[in-house]
Amino acid sequence: MHTQFFESVTTHAGGGEAAVVGELRFRSVNVMDGGAYSCAFGDASTALISEPVIVRVTEADPSLTLCPADNGPAHVCRTVARTGLCSTLRYGRYCCRTCAIRS
Repeated sequence: MHTQFFESVTTHAGGGEAAVVGELRFRSVNVMDGGAYSCAFGDASTALISEPVIVRVTEADPSLTLCPADNGPAHVCRTVARTGLCSTLRYGRYCCRTCAIRS
């Protein structure tokens, strides 16, 4: 996976995408994309290079990919999970992501 950054826009040679919001997220990656990554800034003669970070890519949890987001507000879904209502059909579907993460 090759990544280039252009003023908050990130492109990958493989067609994936990344968003930077206090953290760096990669999408459309596979297990083989794991490894040591560094950030470089500048041209070849004056580049500043960060310490490497080890990135580990794992297979997605199927319960999270089937439900990418809750249908309800976060505070409601936290309450549903905390009170054990995830096992009910109504609340389990309404807050499926929170319930999947907390199970």
